[in-house]
Amino acid sequence: MIVMLTQDLSKGFAPWKEMYLENKDQLNSLGGKLIFAGPHKDDNNKMMVLMEFDSPESMKAFAGLRNLEPKELLLEQFWSLML
Repeated sequence: MIVMLTQDLSKGFAPWKEMYLENKDQLNSLGGKLIFAGPHKDDNNKMMVLMEFDSPESMKAFAGLRNLEPKELLLEQFWSLML
């Protein structure tokens, strides 16, 4: 299943990208992968993310990762979808 998220960032795209690179192995181990992530053309503080998950259960497992401390709160959007 593919999920699209939009997100407002407070410090631009670079910190989000760094957070992703630090945590991509954990995402992949749960059956998820990043398809695309990038800032809007005219606003580096807005971004769009496309992620693919093996199943709804793998997305829920990723959403439940409270031990990640992202610099930007990407997971917060997943938590709100799952709760």
